[in-house]
Amino acid sequence: MAGYAPDVFVFGDSTPREFPTPAWNAIKKDFFEDVFNAFPGPDTSSIDELSITVVGSVAYTHYVNDVTLTRKDGSKDRAIYRITDVLRKRNGKWLVVLEHISFPIDPKTGKPDVMSKP
Repeated sequence: MAGYAPDVFVFGDSTPREFPTPAWNAIKKDFFEDVFNAFPGPDTSSIDELSITVVGSVAYTHYVNDVTLTRKDGSKDRAIYRITDVLRKRNGKWLVVLEHISFPIDPKTGKPDVMSKP
């Protein structure tokens, strides 16, 4: 959570679609407590197509994150996320102030395509 601002705003990949503002405590519980309790590892994550643009004390990034998580029973779940972050430099440190996580939707089924690669 060290990379997130206390007043971060997040559009997530699961319910709730939008975390309450400020979202820091909700993200900590959802991402770091609930997910890591359900998926104790080993886990892998790779970032592709990273783009970073910096303008003064504001930056934005977008990238594709291929994640494989391991459940307590050893089974694995894999998803490919599209993520956009907006960061602000505060007291000399870059912090995420907005994060948007998404998947493309298959128009035929209306369901997310969690394995889509560009």
